[in-house]
Amino acid sequence: MENKKGGNLICMRPASIVEARFNLTRRQNDILDMVFASIENDNKLQYDVDINKYAKLYSLKDKSSIYSELKKAVKSFEGKGFAIVTKINEKKEDRDYFAWFSHIKYRDGEGKITVELGQTLKQILLEVKRVVYYKIEYSLNLNSIYSKRLYYYLKLYED
Repeated sequence: MENKKGGNLICMRPASIVEARFNLTRRQNDILDMVFASIENDNKLQYDVDINKYAKLYSLKDKSSIYSELKKAVKSFEGKGFAIVTKINEKKEDRDYFAWFSHIKYRDGEGKITVELGQTLKQILLEVKRVVYYKIEYSLNLNSIYSKRLYYYLKLYED
């Protein structure tokens, strides 16, 4: 996959992640959108999520609690993961399990959270055939987990 066009406010979400079975809150999905918007075809595995930059995109009257909400969402990723299932034939399938992040660092004084992806997970994210692109500001302002999932699915089948 080439480096994405449109800058870091355009999110790239692989179809395999859209279709994967997992149970995430809306704020957890916001964090994933922020991380996916930062991923490029480079050697980096650590990504800084600058909450102050993304807080401006939320259409909330009181944005003072955004950092604490997103920090809480990231903390809830600890120990969570997801599986990607690949059908080999009618009777066989491969199941790959991934932790969302291999390392998380909270930088409270700066309003940033640094997350690290595993090498294999990043490679899979970059090599997927089907990818959904969307402006991150749209997904951040959807209030329900169901509206977010529906939005991702609709973007997946947009064409």
